[in-house]
Amino acid sequence: MILTVISKIISRKGWCHFPSRWEGTWFQSGVRTPIIISEDRLSTKGRCIASDGGDKFLVVDDMFRVDADPVPCPFAGAFTFSYNRGHGECTTPPSSVESCTQDSRLLLRYQACPDVYGSESTVEELLCLATWKEGSSRYLVGKVHHSHATSNEDRYRCFVYEKSQTNPPLGPMLPSPGVTLVPSETTVDFRVAQSGDATCNGLFSPMEGSRTMALRKAPSPIKCSFPSWLTAHSRWHTLDYRRSYQFHARNTTLRISNASTPDDSAPPPPFPPPPPPAVGSGTDGADRNVGPGGHHRGNSVHHRGRHQQLLQQVAASPLSSPQDAEMRVVCSEAVEVTGDFARLVTHVTMGCHSGFVCMTFYKRDSHVIEVQAGSYTHRPEEACQPSHFDEAALPFVTLVSEGHGVRKRRNTCNDEEDFTSLAVGCGSSDTMEFRSACTRADLISAYSCHGGWEDNGTHFLITTPLSRTSHGARRLCFIYREGGPGSGGVIHFSSSPDSCRRNVLPGVEGALAFNVTNVGQCMEMSSASKTAIHKLLSLIGPLLLLLLMSR
Repeated sequence: MILTVISKIISRKGWCHFPSRWEGTWFQSGVRTPIIISEDRLSTKGRCIASDGGDKFLVVDDMFRVDADPVPCPFAGAFTFSYNRGHGECTTPPSSVESCTQDSRLLLRYQACPDVYGSESTVEELLCLATWKEGSSRYLVGKVHHSHATSNEDRYRCFVYEKSQTNPPLGPMLPSPGVTLVPSETTVDFRVAQSGDATCNGLFSPMEGSRTMALRKAPSPIKCSFPSWLTAHSRWHTLDYRRSYQFHARNTTLRISNASTPDDSAPPPPFPPPPPPAVGSGTDGADRNVGPGGHHRGNSVHHRGRHQQLLQQVAASPLSSPQDAEMRVVCSEAVEVTGDFARLVTHVTMGCHSGFVCMTFYKRDSHVIEVQAGSYTHRPEEACQPSHFDEAALPFVTLVSEGHGVRKRRNTCNDEEDFTSLAVGCGSSDTMEFRSACTRADLISAYSCHGGWEDNGTHFLITTPLSRTSHGARRLCFIYREGGPGSGGVIHFSSSPDSCRRNVLPGVEGALAFNVTNVGQCMEMSSASKTAIHKLLSLIGPLLLLLLMSR
């Protein structure tokens, strides 16, 4: 919220209050301490003691609410742009605007031009706080983060902008003293001028400002769709339900978000987050990379190396929290797609950080998929190369479709009591039951089976606990492998509550770890259930009917 009037008061029985919508903490350029508006007081400026009862406004100062809620930025999507800081337009190489997962944030990557004094390689992050229209002009107030910003005086900036309609060439204009002009272009989508301080003073036209920009729409990274077998279910979950994967927009966009679990901390990202962009100087007239006459301060190789070092430097921005941010994934290139396998180059945005990532999806069952994802790169052709995607070393993320499986409630023994046997397909054709000699019942825990598969001799089975405490696992992956020759038919079991991990040693590691041996078939079994059990056993191996377990 931007306050440009401070003397409108409301009268009631001889006393007055400032409007309630003004109450809060404000920042004013040139004033070191925050300004607080509360009831009839305006911080150090005074107290309201009288009112004429009218609707009169006296424009005194521009103030920006410190804790203002952000608003959607007026520029949606990706852009390239040229800019001018008073010494000529910097067009080559082009600078860029990247969208963030939050529509109230933008990332501006400025490039340095060899022949333009005052141009620089830097990255700024813009948080949009307010927009309004005044006459024919549209205004934006935002908070710009960069490494040299040490106070609100450095961070708050005002912008005036216009959206080009037919993009006609601009006629000749004479600039005012001390301001710059955007040169004529026929492909400009937005023209923007930025203030040089934390006010909107003297900012009347997008053609004049401390820094002017000409924005052009960039090509969309969306060039393919996710396969139909993957989008047949629009929403998927990790086994622990801490992350959801949802497909949108004609199956070209996937959004990965944290589930609202108040008792849990934020889950780790499904793949390593991109390195945050180094947020550069961004201050007017400081840290210039190009000297007078267009001469670099150093050779071009050194300059390119410095820019790459800036972009790779891990310097977290207070405006972003990528570990908690939603991730937007769009399909950029289909490298290989079959009926149960898809390798795609995707463009991933997390917070205000983005890049290209190679992702591989595996269809394990009609309701179960797995995902592998590589590391970030700014070049799509490098995403699926071994340097960024090492299939043998990457972990798997196991996902189940939303709403699959009906949970039932069963009476259980004490959760801490040891179980001694495992029954598969005896009570129901699609359940596994851990049994114990407890006093209240002989059933300690039951699991409904959803699907399974085999990978290099190791079997994986996705289950849902039919009886669990409020803090128990929502889903479990059972990982098991048959013992070698001479093991006496022992099968080694482990379980994982979040994903089907390949680095778990069955029978030794995992949330549960145990070994089982076959002791016979169920005592009573109808012919109908025999058929169902046969299907279940085809998933988990022919030895599992009634199994004696040791922990």
